[in-house]
Amino acid sequence: MRNIERTFHCRAVRSQNDFLRAMAVRAACFDDSERLPYDRLFDGNDLCATHIVVLADEEPVGTARIRWFNGFAKIERTCIRAEFRASPALRTLAEYTHRHIAMKGYPVAITHAEMKYATLWRRSLGYRINRDKPSFRVAGHDAEYVELIKELPKLNAAITGASDTMVLGRIEGECDAPSPLE
Repeated sequence: MRNIERTFHCRAVRSQNDFLRAMAVRAACFDDSERLPYDRLFDGNDLCATHIVVLADEEPVGTARIRWFNGFAKIERTCIRAEFRASPALRTLAEYTHRHIAMKGYPVAITHAEMKYATLWRRSLGYRINRDKPSFRVAGHDAEYVELIKELPKLNAAITGASDTMVLGRIEGECDAPSPLE
C-alpha cells in the first residue's frame, strides 16, 4: 500500500508500548540522518516530557517531544521515517501537536532547527524565525541552528484553572473526551 493512501493519526504517549514506539522511530530517524551519539539522542528530558506518536494505521512512523515552559511549549526531536516524508504524516503530527499545546492554554510553540530544515517549518507549518535570537551551533554539529516560533490560535476549550474539575482529570491527549472517572 502506498504511504500516502494510509490512514494517519496521532496520540499522546500514555503507555510503555507507545513510548517504545516513539523511541524506536527516533532512533531510526536520527541514526539514519544525523548520526547522533546515544547520550544526545536520548537525554535526561525524555521521562519528563510529553511525547506524541504519529501512526500509519497502527505502525509508528513519526514522533515529537514537547517540553513545557512558562508561557510556551518547546517542540523537540521531531522526526518522520524517511519512507513517510512525502506522506501527510508530518502535517498530521504538527496539527495534533499544535492543538495539544493550545488545549493546555499555551499561546506559543517554539522549536530549534538546522537552517536546512527551517524552511520546511516556515513554509509548511507556519513558523517564523525568531529574529531576536542569533543563530547558534550545537556541540558536535557543524550545522547552524535557528529558533522558530509559531503563535497558536487561542482555543475556547483550552484547559484553565477555571475548567470543570472533571476535565482536569481527563486522559492526556484526550481532554475533549470524558475520562473513566466521569
